[in-house]
Amino acid sequence: MQNLIKAVVLVALVGVLSASGSKPKSKSSGFCASAVSFRAYAKQEIDYCNEKLAFQKELLQEQAAVCEQTIGNLSKAVTEQTLNCNSALVNLKESSSLMADYCRRELAKYNSPKRPELVSIKESDVINSPTSIYYISKPNEQKTWYMANAFCKINGMELASVETKEENDFLTLKFGTICIFVPRA
Repeated sequence: MQNLIKAVVLVALVGVLSASGSKPKSKSSGFCASAVSFRAYAKQEIDYCNEKLAFQKELLQEQAAVCEQTIGNLSKAVTEQTLNCNSALVNLKESSSLMADYCRRELAKYNSPKRPELVSIKESDVINSPTSIYYISKPNEQKTWYMANAFCKINGMELASVETKEENDFLTLKFGTICIFVPRA
């Protein structure tokens, strides 16, 4: 800024000297008036530059405040989203753990059943067919194939395997088409 002022003063002096030529000036003539007007001009330029700088500073401060507010809002949003994600992750882990425990319990029911017990079979519980003797367990004693097979072996029987059309017709006539495991005595 000072270099600009010096350059302007130098140009003004050169202009004043060249305008005056070789004629001597009186003490009351133009040179002092030119210097005074140059000082006034320089002061106006400095004031204008200062106003412009003050305006730019104010604009930058406003923009900085907006940026700081935006950063604060974004930081808050990131923090909230991180907390939400962490909470969801904890819930997912807990749910996965609960589901895995439930599945293990349910699977254990089917994979490691209680050992079937020996039962006394009454004559009224057996059905005679032309080729075999059948024992039908009660509806409240339904078993999986594995359990029915184990039950038959413990009780000295064999799980029925329908081998002929006549046997199939006989069982369908006797029991209908419901799905049951039929042990053969």
